[in-house]
Amino acid sequence: MNKINELLNRQNANTGQPIDENERTNRQVESFNNAQNPPDTITGYDCPICKNNRVIAYNKNGAFYTHPCECEKIRTSIKNLKNSGLGAVDKNTFENYSTTEQWQQDILFKAQQFASAPLGGWFFIGGQVGAGKTHIGKAIAYEYIKKGIFVKYLEWKKDIQHLNALANTPEYEKAFNEFVVPPVLYIDDFLKISNGTPLPGAINRASDLIYARYNQTDTTVIISSELTIGKIIDIDEGMGSRIVEKTKTFDSLITLNPDKNKNYRLK
Repeated sequence: MNKINELLNRQNANTGQPIDENERTNRQVESFNNAQNPPDTITGYDCPICKNNRVIAYNKNGAFYTHPCECEKIRTSIKNLKNSGLGAVDKNTFENYSTTEQWQQDILFKAQQFASAPLGGWFFIGGQVGAGKTHIGKAIAYEYIKKGIFVKYLEWKKDIQHLNALANTPEYEKAFNEFVVPPVLYIDDFLKISNGTPLPGAINRASDLIYARYNQTDTTVIISSELTIGKIIDIDEGMGSRIVEKTKTFDSLITLNPDKNKNYRLK
């Protein structure tokens, strides 16, 4: 800010014209908002709006103010995905998804169609382990992030255990709503089974979450799971049928039946 003031003072001296406080503030705002900074080293996101200042300056009654840029939500999305243990978000994209087999080409086509559609639909991919389900889910999420849409990532075992621990406490509603409110929610390893059965309390948490998101019309859910939709319906028909209904919007339900030839971790 001192450098901006020095520049303005020099400009004033050069023109010989007085600058009132409102005009001075306008010039400070313009100078601040035009200053280009490099992308941050954590997310690598390059914001065209704030030019990586992280805030937008504005003039209010002759005073210099700032407010957070919308890119903070995008940076948070990227950090959430990076911190999930899935690796850098740009490592799992549509471009580097393997499509050597026809079934992979079919998955990629549906995923790209879904990612290019308006918000409001659901995407489900479930079944065979090691078949790239998380890769596709993350690639879709990354497409939304690049559009500036906030994505909330839910890592099933970790986050559901956290919600279970908060059950019947004042903190539960706030923690639960963090997964209900965002425009896009990506649930990875949905209903992950431990020792042959879902985690204690997981069915109730899953039902609450699916029902809450189901009642919204302009938000999106991405789900990847080792369970097929048929097995989820066997566990809870109401929950499973709601997933089926929501994926009909863009024909975005994919089932990978057991087939070890599709497990690329074994190759």
